[in-house]
Amino acid sequence: MFNKYKELKKFLELILNISNKFIGISDLNKSINSALEDIGKFKKASRIYIFLFNEDRNYVNNCYEWCNDDIESQINIFKIIKTSSISWVISQITKHEKLKINNIKKLPTEAYQDSLLLKKNKVKSTLIFPIKNNNTTIGFIGFDYENKQKRWNIIDLYLLGKLRDILGSALDKEDKFKSLENKNTYYEKLFKNSINPIILTDIEGGFIDFNKAALDFLEVKEKDIVGKKIWDFYPDSLMNSQKINFIENSINTYMEKKFCINGELKTLIFNKFPITINGKKHHFNIGQDITHLKKLEYKLEQNEQFYKSLYDYNVDFVFSLDLQGNIIMVNTRVKEMTGYTAEELIGRYFTEFVPQEELEKVVREFSDTIKGNSRMFESIAFHKKGQKVILDIQTVPIIIDEKVTGVYIIARDITEMKETGRTLRKLLKENERLLKETIENDEIKTEFFCNLSHEFKTPINLILGVAQLLEKYNFEEVKKLNPQHIKIIKQNSYRLLKLVNNLVDISRVDANYMQFNPRSYDIVNVVENIVLSVADFAKSNGLDIIFDTQVEEIVMDCDVDKIERILLNLISNSIKFTDPCGSIFIDIEKDLDNLILKVKDTGIGISKDKINIIFDRFRQVDALLNRRSEGSGIGLSLVKSFVEMHEGKITVDSEVGVGTTFFIKIPIKNDKITIEDNSYHSEDNNLVEKMNIEFSDIYY
Repeated sequence: MFNKYKELKKFLELILNISNKFIGISDLNKSINSALEDIGKFKKASRIYIFLFNEDRNYVNNCYEWCNDDIESQINIFKIIKTSSISWVISQITKHEKLKINNIKKLPTEAYQDSLLLKKNKVKSTLIFPIKNNNTTIGFIGFDYENKQKRWNIIDLYLLGKLRDILGSALDKEDKFKSLENKNTYYEKLFKNSINPIILTDIEGGFIDFNKAALDFLEVKEKDIVGKKIWDFYPDSLMNSQKINFIENSINTYMEKKFCINGELKTLIFNKFPITINGKKHHFNIGQDITHLKKLEYKLEQNEQFYKSLYDYNVDFVFSLDLQGNIIMVNTRVKEMTGYTAEELIGRYFTEFVPQEELEKVVREFSDTIKGNSRMFESIAFHKKGQKVILDIQTVPIIIDEKVTGVYIIARDITEMKETGRTLRKLLKENERLLKETIENDEIKTEFFCNLSHEFKTPINLILGVAQLLEKYNFEEVKKLNPQHIKIIKQNSYRLLKLVNNLVDISRVDANYMQFNPRSYDIVNVVENIVLSVADFAKSNGLDIIFDTQVEEIVMDCDVDKIERILLNLISNSIKFTDPCGSIFIDIEKDLDNLILKVKDTGIGISKDKINIIFDRFRQVDALLNRRSEGSGIGLSLVKSFVEMHEGKITVDSEVGVGTTFFIKIPIKNDKITIEDNSYHSEDNNLVEKMNIEFSDIYY
C-alpha cells in the first residue's frame, strides 16, 4: 500500500512537470514527444501514440509516437490508417471516455478487422483515450503493451486520463495559436485556456490575474476575487504557516497548499516562480488540483490503519504466508500462543510446526486457498515447549489486482475448549444415564400407583355395593342397625373411591394417557344443570348457591365429563370452606371468543402467600384447612390439567375473611358434530353418583 502511495506521488510530480512543458512552449512537437517519453518510461509501456482525424474523418494520421528501446517503431508503417479498418475502436472511443483492452484475443466478433491490425503490431493489451475539442472527438491517444497482458487499475486510468487532457489541451492550443495575430495574444490564450489553475499574484499574495480553471478551483466569480489575497482562501488552522511559507519562498519551487472552499478542504500543488512585469516583482503560480488524489491517499492511509488494527489487535494469532508457504508476517499474539517470537518465525516454512499426521490435511487446505478459496478447519501445531496445541484455523487468500499473492491465516487456540468439551460430554453421558434411571423409576412408581389404585378399587366397590343393598332392601337384620352407620360406610367408601380415582387420573395425566373426548354442547345449559344438581346439598349445609349468566346460549366443544369434574371440585371446595349462611356464586360471561366461568364464595379465603401453591400436587394451604375438612391435595391439580386440556387457563383471587373466586377462561371452538338441540341431561351422565364421590370428604 505504501509503494502505491509513493508511485502515486511520483506520477503526480511527473504530470505537473509535463503540464509545465506546455507553458510558454516554442516547439509543441518537441514538448509532446518529451511528454510521451516521460510517461512511457514511467509506466513501462511498449508504445504510446497519438492519432488525429483528417478533415473528412476518413483517415487518422499517426502524428506522434514513442517506443521503448526494444520495440519497433510503427509511425512510418502506419502513418495513415483508414477509419474503416478500425471502425470498432472508433465507435467505442466516440461513445465512451476510454477503451480498455486487457486481452486482444478476447475482442468481440464485430472487432475482427481491428484485432487483425492490433495483432499485426504484436499488441497484447492496450488502453485508448479519445482526444476531444468542444465535445468532438478529434483523435485518440493509445498505450500499448506487447510483452504482457496489462490490467489497468483506477489510478492508472485517472492519471493516464490526465495526460490525455494535457496533451489534448496542448493540441487544441496549437490549432488555435496558428490563427493568433501576435505573441501577446498567444500567451493570453495559453494562460486563459489552460486546464490547470494559473494565478498571478504580487509578492504580498494579492490576486493580479487568473484563468478560468483557477476560478473553478476556488469556486468564485471574477468579481468576487478582486482585492483579495491568496491566503484569504486558506483554512484558519493553516493560515499563518502557509502564509509565511508563501511569502518566504520567492524562488522557483514546488508547493502544496490547502484551501477551504465552501466548507470543503481542497489541495493544490503548484510550481511557484518569480516574474517581473513593468519593473515589479510578481509570483506566477501554475497548479494542479490534487484534491481527488488526496482523498484517495487519505482512504489508503485509513485502510492501512484499519488493516493494521485488525492485524495487531486481533485476539487471535494472525500471520501471512507467501505462495511458497513461507511466513512473512505475524501479529503480536504470536508469542503468547506459540511460544516463539516474531523473529523466530518469519522466513520459516509453516509446516515445520505441524505434526506428521496433520501434514497432508494442512498442505491440502493451503493449496486450495492459493487457488482463491477461503477455508476453515481444525489442526494441531507444536508449541515451542513441545506440547501440542489444537487450533481452529481460517485461511483467506490475499488478492491484489485480481491475483492471489499470498495467504492470511487466522488461528485460535481451542485446546482448553476441547478439553472442556470432552469433560462436558462425559458429564452429559453420566447425566443421561441418571436421567434414564430416574425416568424408569418414575414409570415404575406410576405403574405401581395405577396397580395399587385398581387393587383398592375392587374391595371398595364391593363394600359400597353391600351398603347400597342394605339401604335399599328392608332386611330384618338391617332394621336392627343404626341408619347412621350405613351412611358412614357409604360416605367413606365414596371418599376412598374419590382418592383412588384421583390417583388413577394423576397417573394418566403424567403418562399422557388421559382421554379427552370433546363434543358440541350448550355450555350454559351444562353448567346450569350441574349447579341445580348440587343445590340441595349446598342448602343442607346452610349455603345459598346462585347461578347467573350474561348470555343465554354458548355452543362450544368440550369434554362434558371433565367440565363436571371441574365444577364439582370447585363447588366442593367452596362448600368446605364457607360457613353456614354463606353464598356460592356461579357466573358465565363471554369475552370475544372465550368463555369466562367464575366460581365465587364468601368463605374464609386464602392468604396471598399461599395462592401460588394451591394448584401444586399434594399441597394443602395450611393446617387450618386440613382440620375443617378432609382432602388429598390432588383435586385442584387435576382441575388445572382438565382446564388446560380445553386449551384454557385457571386463575384465583382471594382475600382472607372475604372469600375466594376462581376464574376459568376457555376458547370457544365448535369443530365437532353438534348433538341434538345442544342439550345436556345430568341423569344421562350419572351426575348424582359423581357428586356423591366428589362431596364425600364433606361432613355435615
